[in-house]
Amino acid sequence: MLNYTLCRGKTETDLKGNPLSIPIVSEVTMRTISKGQQLPVPGISADTCRSGLETEPYGTVLLYHDHGTGGQFRSELKTGTDSERLPGGRFPTDSFILLPGMPGCDLLRLCGQESLREDNGNIGMMPGHRKKAHRRRIRTVMPDFIYMAGRIIRKSGQWFISFGKMNPFVPLRNSVCRQSAFASG
Repeated sequence: MLNYTLCRGKTETDLKGNPLSIPIVSEVTMRTISKGQQLPVPGISADTCRSGLETEPYGTVLLYHDHGTGGQFRSELKTGTDSERLPGGRFPTDSFILLPGMPGCDLLRLCGQESLREDNGNIGMMPGHRKKAHRRRIRTVMPDFIYMAGRIIRKSGQWFISFGKMNPFVPLRNSVCRQSAFASG
């Protein structure tokens, strides 16, 4: 499908010349071919949105077209922290429940992103049934990092956590811990 963008623009006045409280950003696109078939009359579509952002119209249009990404992250926050059905019917109650889950969700996403870095040297340690991913969901990070079986051992007056020798995620966990300790210190 071929699309030709005719115009992107931003207007801050209405048709009578009065200033708008929030500017309108628009993109007009002309389509001449649809699924390999030429159209007898070009199809013209216009996308408009109100935006108070101080960006170029092109950047605002890109953000407008990518508006579903924020919803996806909100959905992942709610499913990852098991808060799909919030207990309160009021916003202050629900925000009180979601606020403690946000830093935990961010830490789990950081662990997932860190585990995807190839310079960790841990990609070869991943189990064979996993495909190379560009991002990891919280639901897959939690079993790999949080639910690992381990023992607490006291040796020479110090406490240690011991994981199994066959667990492929132990080097990855150690790398994430080193990276986060380096970043915080």
